[in-house]
This record gives sequence, structure tokens and C-alpha cells, in this order.
Amino acid sequence: MSYEESNFKKLVRSWCESDGIYREAIKDKRMEFVYRIEYARFHMVVTRPVEKDFIQIENVINISPEHQRILTPEKYARFRNVALDYILGLDVDIVFPPNKPMFVILDKIYDDGLTHQSFFSSLRRIAHASARVIKILNEILGTLGAEPKPAQHHDEGPVYFT
Repeated sequence: MSYEESNFKKLVRSWCESDGIYREAIKDKRMEFVYRIEYARFHMVVTRPVEKDFIQIENVINISPEHQRILTPEKYARFRNVALDYILGLDVDIVFPPNKPMFVILDKIYDDGLTHQSFFSSLRRIAHASARVIKILNEILGTLGAEPKPAQHHDEGPVYFT
């Protein structure tokens, strides 16, 4: 790890700790660092892939078993389309991993733009987009008020999408 990469690792962790959102560090040989954080009720991860010039912030949202039971292929297609239309207007990305009952809302911040302000602006955008996409899912399924739970800590290893 270079001096510059080490500084990003310390800087991001210090911001998370000072704002009370830091939860734990996770070791992964593909990453310079992985921090699990909790922001605005969402369990997110902040990663920096080895030899890359960005950090990535991800919020993995699992679709609950209750929602999965009523999520027909037609409703899922509608959910994806409406969610994608919504996300297009924002400065974040959404991924629907194939054959997994989840979606991931994420953002990248490149080294030359990484500031305390850009980091927390990204967290806010991800949290707001996550809440809205959950609301979209609930509206399509007719279950408004019964939101899927944010991804929780998993014993089988870290949960993040890169």
C-alpha cells in the first residue's frame, strides 16, 4: 500500500469515526480497505479496490422473503424499470445482481474529488435513493409500510458488490 493509499484509508476511517457511523473494518485481499458503516439506518460498506484511484460506497438492500413471495416476474420487471428511471436522475448507480433477491445502490468518488463534503454528500444521495427505491418496490407490491430490511451482517463473509 502506497503512502497516498494509506492516507485515504486513514482519512475515510477518521471521517466515519468522527461522525459515529463507523462499525468495523473487514479484511479482503482484493481491497485496500473495507469499512462497514451505518448511515441513516442503512448498513453500507466503503471499499477501495487494490491499485484503483477511487473509493466505492455501496448499500446492499435484500428483498425480504415476504416481498419475494408476491414479487411476480411482471412486477419485478416493472420495479426494475421504475427504479432505473428514478436513478437516472441522480448521481448514483443501481445494480440488480442476477438471480439474487437484492439490489445495490452505489457511488464512486475518485481520489481527486475525495473530500469530507463529497464523501457525506455521496452517503446522503445513496441513503435517499435507497429509501425511495424501497418505497417504489412497496408501491408496486401494494405493501407500503412493510419495507424490506437493509442488508445485515452476514457470517459467510463481507457483503459488497464490486
